[in-house]
Amino acid sequence: MPCLYPGTGAGFYRPLAVTVIFGLLFAAALTLVVVPAAVWVMEGKRSYAVSVND
Repeated sequence: MPCLYPGTGAGFYRPLAVTVIFGLLFAAALTLVVVPAAVWVMEGKRSYAVSVND
């Protein structure tokens, strides 16, 4: 199949697509896994510190 837009083939779009896909996956993982886990850990430490000091 001939390229409809010369100079803008898979050599340009494939790395861009891979970058966008992995960026979105990383952002989703960060939002859904890392941030809630960090909040959960910090809440646990805070409640432990409060219970020890009371």
